[in-house]
Amino acid sequence: GRMPLLDGTLSGAQAAEMQGKYEKSAQMFEGACAVRPDDYQAPMLVTQVYTSLGREAEVRAAFERGVRLVKKHVKLNPDDVRALVLGANAFLQMGETGLAREWAERALELSPDDRGVLYNLACFYSIAGENETAIDCLERAAAVGRVSREWVEHDSDLDPLREEPRYLALLEKL
Repeated sequence: GRMPLLDGTLSGAQAAEMQGKYEKSAQMFEGACAVRPDDYQAPMLVTQVYTSLGREAEVRAAFERGVRLVKKHVKLNPDDVRALVLGANAFLQMGETGLAREWAERALELSPDDRGVLYNLACFYSIAGENETAIDCLERAAAVGRVSREWVEHDSDLDPLREEPRYLALLEKL
């Protein structure tokens, strides 16, 4: 689960990823990394493409690079919710759970009614094993805006929630 990006290069890379064109997507993300070496987003987002391609070493390297850049970015922009959400997810993957939770909570405080933030935090809490909080976030996301049933059904980040009665009830409503 990730918020769709508005940036031209990155949205093209994400579109290729959604179509299952992982090699092309990886090349586009790598191109974005080269053009903007200080941007945390491309290294964070390419991790899912590398995971799909089974390139574990590159997943780890991209996370390390993304984490280094996002920490620097948030120091200068402490209220950048998108950076906080992507950072929280990366910290979780890297095993920095304390920092991950701190950033997730801060993002939720700053944007309690942003559908994209809520959806991404639902993915975060689902991966973290906090199913109730994950479903709270999903329900709030659906309450403030349209959430795609197809997306919720197929997002692997939400797999841990599949048996939960509240998740199934929400799916009926979407």
